[in-house]
Amino acid sequence: MQTTTETTLQRYTKIFPEEAKRLNTLFSCIKASDISALFLRSTLPGHITASGFIFDTKSQKMLFISHAFLKKILQPGGHVENTDRNILETAYREIFEEISIKKQELRLVPVDNECIFTPTHIDIHSIPKNDMKKEPDHLHYDFQYFFFLKPLKKAVRNTTKKIKNIEWIPFETFSKMQEFQSISQKIQLVIKTDCH
Repeated sequence: MQTTTETTLQRYTKIFPEEAKRLNTLFSCIKASDISALFLRSTLPGHITASGFIFDTKSQKMLFISHAFLKKILQPGGHVENTDRNILETAYREIFEEISIKKQELRLVPVDNECIFTPTHIDIHSIPKNDMKKEPDHLHYDFQYFFFLKPLKKAVRNTTKKIKNIEWIPFETFSKMQEFQSISQKIQLVIKTDCH
C-alpha cells in the first residue's frame, strides 16, 4: 500500500502539476512521518481516505448519499482498513459497504493510462469534532475516483446507519454545486475523452 500510494501521488502531481501547491499539507505530513501512519484514522491532524463519484449514463445522474452525522450530500467513501491492498480498493470496499454496489458493477474511468490507482481528484477537507467517536476535528486527504455505473439487477440501497438517504442528482445540477466544482470539471473532461 505504501509504495503504491507514493507512486500514485507522484503520478497525480505529474498529471495535475498546478495542484502541487494545494497539496503541500499532505506532502508535509508524508515528509514528517511514515506514510503508513496516514492510513490510520487516529492520525492527526489528518489521514488518507478514498471515495467514488458514480455516474449513471442512462439517467445522466450522479449517485450521492445523505450523511447522517455531517448532514451533507456526499459521494460514498471512507477510511482505509488494513485489509485494503491499495487506495482504489478502499473506494470499492466503501462503496459496497455503504450502498451495496459491487466492484464488478462499476467501470473505473481512469485519468492516467499508466497507473489505474491515480485518482481523478485529491480533495482536502475538514471533518468536525465527533464526541460520540471521541474524535477531534481533523482533515481528510480524500482520493476521489470516478466510475460509470453498469446496469444493475437490483435497486441501490443504503446499508449503514450513517446514511440517511441515497440521492440521484442530475449531472447538470452536480456540475453547478460549489463544493464539487474541482472534480466536476475533471469529470466532464474525462467523460468527453472516454466517449471518443
